Amino acid sequence: MKMRWVGLNPYSIERLLIKTLDAGEATGLVVADRMRLPYVLLEPLVEHARAERLVEVRGATGSGSAGYRYALTDAGRERARQYLEA
Repeated sequence: MKMRWVGLNPYSIERLLIKTLDAGEATGLVVADRMRLPYVLLEPLVEHARAERLVEVRGATGSGSAGYRYALTDAGRERARQYLEA
């Protein structure tokens, strides 16, 4: 991931994403609202976290990935714990 958004690198935003989901399952739109970022910026990071098996889809409440209900996997919860301790 080479792009930079809102003055933060994507890895910093992904860490915030993981920490945000540590609070519990949420749709893509809810996560975006909590992070105060447009979902279109978060979507590639969510997909990257899914590919890394840190985040899983638990269902959907609408069409498109913004309506998916995301939750951390066991590995994601461990990663969130590491991020929160840092």
